[in-house]
Amino acid sequence: MAEKLHNQIKADDSDLTILKGIKDQGVDEDVLYDLQMKHLRAWMYKTDSGGKSINLFTPAEAKVWEQISAAMEKQTDSKGGYTVPARLSREIEEELSAYGGLYSLARKITTATGETINWLKVDGTNIASKAKGELVKADDATGEPMTFSQVQFNAYRQVTDIYPISKVLLRDTQVDISGLLRKFIAEGMMRTISNKLLYGDGNNNLKGLVAELSNTPKKIQVGTNNQISYEEVVDWMYKLPAAYRPGAQMLISDEVEQILTKLKDGDGRPLWLPNMVQGIPATILGRRYTVDHSMVAWANNKKVGIYGLFDKFMIRQVGGINIMTNDQDKDYWSTDSVAVMGRMELDSHSINNNAFSVLIGKA
Repeated sequence: MAEKLHNQIKADDSDLTILKGIKDQGVDEDVLYDLQMKHLRAWMYKTDSGGKSINLFTPAEAKVWEQISAAMEKQTDSKGGYTVPARLSREIEEELSAYGGLYSLARKITTATGETINWLKVDGTNIASKAKGELVKADDATGEPMTFSQVQFNAYRQVTDIYPISKVLLRDTQVDISGLLRKFIAEGMMRTISNKLLYGDGNNNLKGLVAELSNTPKKIQVGTNNQISYEEVVDWMYKLPAAYRPGAQMLISDEVEQILTKLKDGDGRPLWLPNMVQGIPATILGRRYTVDHSMVAWANNKKVGIYGLFDKFMIRQVGGINIMTNDQDKDYWSTDSVAVMGRMELDSHSINNNAFSVLIGKA
């Protein structure tokens, strides 16, 4: 360990702030992450009613961490949370994306602070033609005149459920505590935000994509008795303007996936092609698709599928993942556990409604 501490610095860019001023210590990324996770364990453990602490550092590690602490920005945030190491934060976000759904498809930007951001939004639908001789700006994708507006990205707090973690596990450095946190926080955050990313009304919270497309003319209502035809699937795709079709994919409910995978074309060939080769996703009519389990089941007048370019739906995130702890509640005293929950600050908006077409169910 001591030899490794004197290696050349090789820190991730997002951790360079933490390493600022201690380059002579030669702390590489793996060492930094190991020290950060030990510090996080101790911080979580210390939240008990007696304020007891544990020391998981060796003497050599303690000396290096003392110098890191003197150089790093304040680790405990102003709201009482703990900003987890950048590497763990990335891993949690990757875990979130692995669950699929709209979060995995959307474009994401991360900002350091929660200040309001104004973002350009394109709208080229239902615009009256200009008089002859007037200058008309056309959307290259649709050929329609374009208007521009702005959407505001704010920062709304999203928290997970509370998960008890045994202090025995926090004391045992052989336990992969980062793996536990990844699982708990990613699963909990997905339950918190997945419905909002689709149906949030934007009233002091996320604006969902289904809500954004409530008045889109690019839609088709199909199906009878929870059925849809091959021709209707094709019509749905062609509701999307031609220039948005390359790279377009589907976001559908679990029930719609079940319906579409049974469909066949006029020659009896299935529209669904399974992912028989690792790394090559399943497709429907040659288009990739993602299932979002928060999407409503087939119902009359309900949006049950979206086809388009999902990088036109944007999620703004403030900083990384924060961890909150509390074991003051009597429910945790008897189990010698720490209550842990994750916190993120997010907002979401569509920045181009033209890039989506909607499938609406018909009873």
